[in-house]
Amino acid sequence: MRHLALALTLCFCAPIAASHAQILGQVRLEVDNLSGNPISSIGQGGDFLLKGFVRDVEPPHPPFGGVFGATFDVPFSANLVTPTGPIAFGSFFALSRTGSFLPGEIHDVGGYSSSLSPPGQSEQFLFSIPFHAGGVGTSTFASMLSLTPGLDFLIYGYNTAIPATQINFIPANLTIVPEPSSFVIAAIAVSAFGFLGFRRRRRPQRAWK
Repeated sequence: MRHLALALTLCFCAPIAASHAQILGQVRLEVDNLSGNPISSIGQGGDFLLKGFVRDVEPPHPPFGGVFGATFDVPFSANLVTPTGPIAFGSFFALSRTGSFLPGEIHDVGGYSSSLSPPGQSEQFLFSIPFHAGGVGTSTFASMLSLTPGLDFLIYGYNTAIPATQINFIPANLTIVPEPSSFVIAAIAVSAFGFLGFRRRRRPQRAWK
């Protein structure tokens, strides 16, 4: 896969020399509710989605630009959250899709494009994974480049893989709060009914004429 991707960048995009100091790529993780809206906290026992996005953030160089493909690992707090379903991939990354679950890690998740046309430098959706929040605490999802040979971060217009030192990794945090116990819920209900009863007893009697 690596040799195919590099051949595509060489044949269809003029190779560009990059400074080793500049940031060229970005990987951003996001936690959403099941409706697709970003969240930062959830109740214990709830379900959510972990999403991964990639972006070409180098200085613009039309008509090139865009991420050709990327694969990375995502450690997570196995005592707090658990993946519950298959990985859904962005339609742009239709080739060499990979991803598996290890204890406390999403391993080699990613894919590569079959398009010879650079998509531009807007953020690109790479994957989505459903999770269940079983513990209480804060779970941090932080990505890192895959160590598997040939699974690289590739940008249109570059004839070499982008190293981790030139990628901005943006993690995601999710705070899981405990659900109210049945005792607490019952106590709240009793208090509410007691307050309503007190109000009824205090209601002034209507005078009959």
